[in-house]
Amino acid sequence: MRGYMELISFMKALGDGILDHLPEDQRAGQLSVEEIIEQWMSSKSYRSSLSLRKDIVTYIRLQESGDFSVDEILSWYDLCFIPERLGVEEHVFLAEYSSQ
Repeated sequence: MRGYMELISFMKALGDGILDHLPEDQRAGQLSVEEIIEQWMSSKSYRSSLSLRKDIVTYIRLQESGDFSVDEILSWYDLCFIPERLGVEEHVFLAEYSSQ
């Protein structure tokens, strides 16, 4: 089983960038998704970006087949915030941004 460490790292960066840890009324200075991606990529190696892409592809494939085991892993790190904060399911969000 994959560890999904790059996906976890990216999701943590995304949560920090959109200030998910703060109450709604204290979220000033949120970064755009593009800024978060740019910052994450600039701090990682090319190999890490390839690993993230593989994590995302595997995650999307599992989601589409009805296997939600990666969601369980993300929940261990309290990283299941995308539907609430960004209005789409995780696999839809990741598919959209990984294809850019």
